[in-house]
Amino acid sequence: MAQFIMYVVLWVASVAFCYGQDTPKDFVLTYWIDSTEQAGFGQASRQAFQPLQKGRNLGFVRYPVWVRLRFARTEQLQTYLLEIGARVDTISLWQKDAKGVWKQTTTGDRMAFRTRPLPHYNLLFSLALPAHTENEVYLRYKTQTQMKLKFTLWSEQYFREDNTQRTLFYGFLYGIMSLMIIYNVFVWWVVRDFAYLYYIGFAFFMLLVQSSQHLYQYVLGDFPIFNNNGIYYWVGCLNICSANFARLFLDARKYSRRAEKMLLYASGYGVFILICATLFNFPTTTRIIFTFNPFYTLFLVATGIFIWRRGNPYAGYYVGAWLAYAVGLVVLVLHNRSVIGDSFWARYALEISTLVEIVILSLAMSYKYKAINEEAQANRLKMQSLAYEQQLKEEENRFLQEKMQQEQAMHEEEVAFKDRELAMLMMQMLEKNNMLHDIQKQLQKIGERKEEGIPDFKEVGKALQESLNLDEDWDKFRLHFEQVHPAFFQQLAVQYPQLTVHEQKTLAYIRINLSTKDIARLLNIEGKSVKMIKYRLKKKLNLTENIDLENFVKSF
Repeated sequence: MAQFIMYVVLWVASVAFCYGQDTPKDFVLTYWIDSTEQAGFGQASRQAFQPLQKGRNLGFVRYPVWVRLRFARTEQLQTYLLEIGARVDTISLWQKDAKGVWKQTTTGDRMAFRTRPLPHYNLLFSLALPAHTENEVYLRYKTQTQMKLKFTLWSEQYFREDNTQRTLFYGFLYGIMSLMIIYNVFVWWVVRDFAYLYYIGFAFFMLLVQSSQHLYQYVLGDFPIFNNNGIYYWVGCLNICSANFARLFLDARKYSRRAEKMLLYASGYGVFILICATLFNFPTTTRIIFTFNPFYTLFLVATGIFIWRRGNPYAGYYVGAWLAYAVGLVVLVLHNRSVIGDSFWARYALEISTLVEIVILSLAMSYKYKAINEEAQANRLKMQSLAYEQQLKEEENRFLQEKMQQEQAMHEEEVAFKDRELAMLMMQMLEKNNMLHDIQKQLQKIGERKEEGIPDFKEVGKALQESLNLDEDWDKFRLHFEQVHPAFFQQLAVQYPQLTVHEQKTLAYIRINLSTKDIARLLNIEGKSVKMIKYRLKKKLNLTENIDLENFVKSF
């Protein structure tokens, strides 16, 4: 891109170097203002014409202005082209023909293009200056725009050479602007960002403003109104697009809500111009635009600087682009007021600065969205990295969870196995007690017969009754139980200190999934008594009816 810009600068410089100056032919310019608006050529030619005091810009003059050009004697017949260096509604030329008769030729921007005496986007007259005589011609200006008495006198050959250079310059200007528009249309189609859309509108209407004369020559030649009032419709649309482009490109809402609102109001200035172009005449609209447009440009520059200072890294390019345009505008104004001499750079300062602005803004948008895409890509990579890390953590957590579940399952299986062992141990104790109980009953029956020769089994029955005491068996059971459920009795003692040992035993039997019948046999009581014990336990444990005692005990 830097090489491209260098080539552009070199090409424009070469065109400027080759750009032709006025043909060295001396003439004296004087003028007279017809305040009556009724003077014909005969009356005007007898008036006292006066020389211009300073420059050739008379400003807005509502009356016709007559101009007299006097040329020095020539040795032979000379033919020239007189180019009018300003936009003029109607201009007439009087010059003598070979027979000394004054002939009138008329042209102007308010005339259809095909009626012009010479087919060119600028106003041209053909001058034939006879030899050995002082020659003079008269011009009558009538225009609603600023009255600029600027002329260029060309030889035909030199005009063709210069016109070729101008055609190349304008072709280059319109070509680059068109390329910027087409390129950004494709970019907008991809990104669908309204900033690009407003830039496209801005560049398009700027192209219409710059090419209005050529559009009139090649497209709208039968509609002179587009060569005059039409340009202000382009200017109005241009201002609407430029304000909204600034609002979106500068991210005004992010950096300053007040600046965003002011840019929205500034876009209303473009609507105001459209209304003025519709309701008012051409000179009134021209005065309005010439008065407010410089302030509008300064506002855009100031807003860009303000947001730049707020931290927007892309606002500097925006400010630079509009400063380039402002420089071209200042040079053009100074050139029109004859403060700056005539040159290629002065004549085409606005066109060159416009091209620079369009290119800088396009590059700025490309740079901005490239940086945004790189930042978005970096964020995507960061998010992918975080997602990958999260996935690793989830897999690790899942692995640990599965491992814990396996360990828990193994532990539960081991607990269940040990509970079964405890249950078997208690069953063995129960079977022993049952057997001893049966023997006790049989001995008791034998003792009750009181037959002679049969020993007294009371002492034996008493010993058996003592052997039915489960305390020793309970101690053995508790020792094994606490190895499987180490915190069971401790939690019961802490949370429910009111429980008796007998009740703790019952809860322990429930914990290892013994049935009511088995618990009754172990406690040497009936099943109804076990149910009553369970009912009382629920009361002591403050359990509601919908809470199952067995499930509650398993939580310890």
